[in-house]
Amino acid sequence: MEKMPTEHAFELLTIDLDDTLWPCAPTIERAEAVLYAWLERTAPRLTEVYDREAMRRHRRALMTSRPEIAHDLTAVRRHSLRGLLAAHGYDVALADDAVALFLEHRNRVAPVEDLPRLRGLFDVSSRHPVNAQLGANQWMEKMPTEHAFELLTIDLDDTLWPCAPTIERAEAVLYAWLERTAPRLTEVYDREAMRRHRRALMTSRPEIAHDLTAVRRHSLRGLLAAHGYDVALADDAVALFLEHRNRVAPYADVLPTLRALGAEYPLVSITNGNANVARTPLRGLFGRSLTAADVGARKPAPNLFLGALRWGRVSPERALHLGDDPYRDVEAARRLGMTAVWINRSSAPWPHALAPPAGEVADLGQFRHWLRDHRHAL
Repeated sequence: MEKMPTEHAFELLTIDLDDTLWPCAPTIERAEAVLYAWLERTAPRLTEVYDREAMRRHRRALMTSRPEIAHDLTAVRRHSLRGLLAAHGYDVALADDAVALFLEHRNRVAPVEDLPRLRGLFDVSSRHPVNAQLGANQWMEKMPTEHAFELLTIDLDDTLWPCAPTIERAEAVLYAWLERTAPRLTEVYDREAMRRHRRALMTSRPEIAHDLTAVRRHSLRGLLAAHGYDVALADDAVALFLEHRNRVAPYADVLPTLRALGAEYPLVSITNGNANVARTPLRGLFGRSLTAADVGARKPAPNLFLGALRWGRVSPERALHLGDDPYRDVEAARRLGMTAVWINRSSAPWPHALAPPAGEVADLGQFRHWLRDHRHAL
């Protein structure tokens, strides 16, 4: 048979999804109903203030104020939920669970009759699931910009609150309790002598030196036993100390700025100390909080940074650390390939032995401005 030299007039077909291959509105309505019911159970303080329409208005306002993410409806929903959850005292990590639940139901579409015959015929979707969120926003111009950083790690003591006054008050309360409960001990050991005992223990027991709570407990057990007291008192003593150790007084710039940053970035707190963020005024503002006791080593060892990176599932070059110590914070973070900004609240000089940090700020407000200036500086 004679071969025909004809060819197709078109070499590519592009096909819309929402309201072309399936009805959009019912799908979104069902997914948002499921999400809102979950929020009513999980974050009731939020849903007492925001009904579903108010949450839509919040997302629309965010799309106006954050044009760089307006093309990505999943990011808009996640950032909106992070901001609302933080503002009502909840852990911003709940936003990830909420978005996952919404997407699960958003993808339960009811395709038109012919759709099964198209399965596997979309080259892109045969390798990567179609993000139907993008199809629902075709009317908006897409912005090619993105954040320079996908994760922020932040030190606690002397970065978000003054450390020394907090420890001083907690140790004063503990020592007063010991004077009443174990007077034979306090007749021999004043507070400074007890500090020397803990430092000596950290040297002789390096396997627990990274865990300041364990060090304090072991020290108290030894001292109580040596003076004829029940070592179980050490647990009560440590609990009393930690109760007051967590009564921190954040700097004035911290709470409002962390709430704002939490709406833009995943936040992880990392500390060599033993503050429990969930028992401080900062509860709910971090997606993850890690201590040296959690990871088995203190900064400048990389364990805390690596733990944060694993949680955030980001590479070091896409993460930024903020801290007050030039060696334990700045130098330790950038050895891993992270960007590091020095928060210098006391106007101290930078050590001559170290290369300058990527940035120096006096408070979190300046840090947020620094982030804006370096938003796209990859």
